[in-house]
Amino acid sequence: MKRYILFAALSLLLASCAKEESDSFIPQPTEGVTLSAQCVDMLPQVIMSRAVESKTAEEKKINRLHLFFFDKEGNFLTPTSDNFKPYHVANIGENGLAAVTIPKNAFQEQQDLTDIQIYAVANPISNVQDADHTNETFRVETYSSSGTICHGDATDPTAEIEIKNLDDLLNWYYRPAKRADVTKLPAGGMPMVAHYQAPAGEKVLADNGTIVLQMKALMARVDIKVNLDANQTSHDHRLPTLQVEQYGIKNMPRCVPFTAPTTTTTVPAADIEPEMWVKLDNPMTLVDGQQTEVFTYYTYENIKEKKAEPKYPAGVDVNDETVTQRWKPTIAPDDASAFIMKGHYVTHQGLEYDASFTVYLGSDVVDKFDVRRNHCYKNNITICGLDYVRNSDESKYTFDGRVNVITENPVYISIVNERKVDAHATALPMDIYFLRMENNTAICPSTVTIELLPGNDGRIPDWIRMEKVSAATMKANDYKAGTGAREYFTNDLVTNTLKDNTKYVIHNNYDNQHPEDGTRTRIYFYIDENVPASNNPAPGTYGDRTAVVRVHYENEEGENRDRTIEIDQKALLHVTGVRNSLNIDYWLEYYEEYMDHKDPLDLHSMPAELYSGLPWSKRADGNDSYATNTDFSNYLGSIGISIFNRFDSYEVYGAKQGLWMTEFMLLSRTGRRPITDVKIYNDEIPPTAFHYCYGKNKRLDNGNVPTPTSGQGYWFLPGISDLEIALETYYTTFPEFQQNLYWSASSASYKPYIATREYENYARATGIYANGDYVKSGTENPDYDANDPMKSGKAPRTTPLRIRAGYVFR
Repeated sequence: MKRYILFAALSLLLASCAKEESDSFIPQPTEGVTLSAQCVDMLPQVIMSRAVESKTAEEKKINRLHLFFFDKEGNFLTPTSDNFKPYHVANIGENGLAAVTIPKNAFQEQQDLTDIQIYAVANPISNVQDADHTNETFRVETYSSSGTICHGDATDPTAEIEIKNLDDLLNWYYRPAKRADVTKLPAGGMPMVAHYQAPAGEKVLADNGTIVLQMKALMARVDIKVNLDANQTSHDHRLPTLQVEQYGIKNMPRCVPFTAPTTTTTVPAADIEPEMWVKLDNPMTLVDGQQTEVFTYYTYENIKEKKAEPKYPAGVDVNDETVTQRWKPTIAPDDASAFIMKGHYVTHQGLEYDASFTVYLGSDVVDKFDVRRNHCYKNNITICGLDYVRNSDESKYTFDGRVNVITENPVYISIVNERKVDAHATALPMDIYFLRMENNTAICPSTVTIELLPGNDGRIPDWIRMEKVSAATMKANDYKAGTGAREYFTNDLVTNTLKDNTKYVIHNNYDNQHPEDGTRTRIYFYIDENVPASNNPAPGTYGDRTAVVRVHYENEEGENRDRTIEIDQKALLHVTGVRNSLNIDYWLEYYEEYMDHKDPLDLHSMPAELYSGLPWSKRADGNDSYATNTDFSNYLGSIGISIFNRFDSYEVYGAKQGLWMTEFMLLSRTGRRPITDVKIYNDEIPPTAFHYCYGKNKRLDNGNVPTPTSGQGYWFLPGISDLEIALETYYTTFPEFQQNLYWSASSASYKPYIATREYENYARATGIYANGDYVKSGTENPDYDANDPMKSGKAPRTTPLRIRAGYVFR
């Protein structure tokens, strides 16, 4: 009896969780069993995600469908008539959904078959593409019980092998022709496979019914987006740009095993494309602060084990992609898949570099190197400029594990955040790299002169000076961030100790004539605090300021090059005290530098370099709190505050009160960590928010803050009312003010009916909502909720919260 193949073309519904799902429509057969081949959506890169990645119409389309039927012994089921050829069906599914009816007498003894298995393969093409598809991978022009012919096996992509049973199919490798454009699907469409196993003992072909085959893609889709975030600009507002000229795929398999691998994919070396490049006819230009969708491509799966365990420095946040990406290439196996972008990078100062960016794929950015079938890998890559130099080899420099740079510039100057220097006294490092080297030897004598230029008044600014650290010292310390820096910024460091250090000449150490110099010599700029001379400075006497540094290169061959670097220092923010008679005006720092990097050699992970906040206080022995209330009142008496004006630590509202509280916590507490622990380059995170703020004061030679003096300005942790005013005043200026709690210097409100120990466990933080309301922290509010910290500012003292240091005149 003649049978016909039925067709269906239906739209897929969007799935809502991370398992492969297809349309819920099931064709209802009128006679026999209907096979419903349904294209499922892709799984996301992160398996725990609840999202799926919808396929495009092109990715869903089923152009050709091949069906394989096996009995419970794994042998081919034999058809009873040449009129039924279920093994090769063409042009049946436009939208990822197709149906094929199996007649009741398609196979011998069909009514009694149990434990059958059905496999489906969609859209396969041969390893030699023909326009008329005569060389399809599956060929069943004349089906016989001996099997069907497939191109390729595990070792020879040109061989023709017979699939005689289920084991042959499961061990088969799909080897299509090489694609000319990896951003497009293969000519035959997205290759897909499906498997159906009948329930044990059931005769699923005996009666009318429907069997659903969930078609899963044999390929993965990789989406690449790039965000340039160098966070730099020049005075003429020029931003860094990256012109992407070509991109490439590294270690992309040309074949894929029929059976999905579990731990690793074994693909012969001949089937791995070492590099495949696509040159853009119209280069794509990325501008700083702009995210751009660069390209999408399709690849067969490549699952690899990492080469070694990542050895990150202590404190690496493995959830931060911008951090962990930097180390991934160092543990990548040689045959892991990656994509590469090559282009032209221009800094905000107009310097040009040829740069390549290599990013390894995987289900995370830390140490996974798996690219699996039917998955979508979304890569949102952040490029933070070229300021983080790691290793060098002649004129090729590695800025992190992903970035290599080649340039014809004779020197590279590495400096970070020179346009974002805060108002407190600080040290800003700059590294000098001589690039024209052969076998680590300079090709001719050359020098770099670093000098501070006079301002408009004809004088070199008196608030900035330099100090050199030799290349030999840097090398001996393994080029560690902070090498050679002074421990403390002393009172007269710029005005006396370094007053003559306005110019250095650095040699490239040609022929070992200047062993104190050479590539990777470091300069520290010591920048004095930018604070007003009084609480009410005269107009025009206080504000942002800029120092200009000249960098001059010359060599004995007569080449000369000049560039300038601008170092901008922000002024403090003025905060007007308006809450009560205790409040006076004070000043607030502009940046929260603990959230950003300042050294080109920072590892972007060490706790002393970068942290999200600090606790209010902690005992030296690690317990949760100091007692403060009564002790603070007694401290006020010790500094001459009359008994009528004394108050407890939960009544710290204004600026002077905040300064008194800061000094009390750091100068009169037993077991406290000394302020000398806080240095220009910390060996560890400052112990508390009080240490962070008071540590910004200039020091004596022994590292202590000078004895408080009337009329002198000091850095401190603001009181609760002053902090509320600052958050309100600058709410629109700083996005971080709109979603974070900040520590004040006030302890938690006193509750007479609660034991002293309990209320001493808390202090007062605050934030501000969009409607202008403050996050409450008084007695009427619930305790701090770690899951929703904006509910209450009454927080445990050991909780790390954000900080803004204040400055007030005593």
